[in-house]
Amino acid sequence: MIKVLVILIVLVLSGIFAYLAAANRDVVSSPRPSGTVEPQTNTKTESEAEEPEQSPELEQSPELEQSPEPEPAPEPEDPGTCELTGDWSMTDECNADGTAIFTQAYKESKPGACPVNEKARVKPCCYQKGDWKDISQCDQGGRKTQEQTTVNCASDLKTRRVDCPYVGEWKKAGECNANGKQTYTRIVVNSAEPVGKDENCCYVGPWGGWGAWGRCDGSKRYRTRNRTVVNCPVGTATTDTGSENCNHCQGYWGGYVWGPWTGPHYCNTSKSRTGKSTYYITKGATNGGNACPHQHGAQLSKTETKRNPTCPPLNYGAVR
Repeated sequence: MIKVLVILIVLVLSGIFAYLAAANRDVVSSPRPSGTVEPQTNTKTESEAEEPEQSPELEQSPELEQSPEPEPAPEPEDPGTCELTGDWSMTDECNADGTAIFTQAYKESKPGACPVNEKARVKPCCYQKGDWKDISQCDQGGRKTQEQTTVNCASDLKTRRVDCPYVGEWKKAGECNANGKQTYTRIVVNSAEPVGKDENCCYVGPWGGWGAWGRCDGSKRYRTRNRTVVNCPVGTATTDTGSENCNHCQGYWGGYVWGPWTGPHYCNTSKSRTGKSTYYITKGATNGGNACPHQHGAQLSKTETKRNPTCPPLNYGAVR
């Protein structure tokens, strides 16, 4: 603002000096106007000498004295001509208060013909400080909004959109792979940062098929299945064991049921009988248990003999 005031003072003083210089030239060069009374001297011309002397009374009468002719009014000073173009232009940078000195081209016939305020004026201007600061975050398109301090400027000069480096958050791409790696991706704009990476992850594969059942131990039998595990904590199971109840077949032979004795009944002979035993299953084998050695209802037969009493000896002497 001080700079603007100094320039205005210089312009005003220049106009005043120019006006005074022009006025002095006009006074020196102007001729004496007609009717001006020349100062009288004591020298008398011949005609004046021949004239009779006037009486002292007439010479001393103020009414008879010749009064001087009034001086004519000075001619008006020529103000000159001033031609203005109207093409105001800022002579320096716009100041922080939004004003600047503007000048226009002019043509004057003599100094001072154009008014000072037609040569230079303080006028509003658009001041842009250039102190850009962010007023928004960088978006996924790699753009952000900035704002600067302005005075007397259009609204579109106060803000601007500029490029910025945008680096998004890591996000999983799919599931943990069978090699124990997890892929991550992110959005990257206006930056050399990587858009993808792989990190270790715990991969637990699906269970495989069950293996064959083991032998029944009389109450249980077992089987196993496996799965693939990569980069997982210690203790993560890779094998699964299944079990089920089982039992061996349980059975017994019943007692013999004997038939009647058959054969002669006289002494010194033998007779026999046949007996049968039946096998009974009380609990069948399940889930791989051992089978019973005989079918339910199987029979065994056996025969036993016995001799009849011995005949008494013959007494031949008694017979006559």
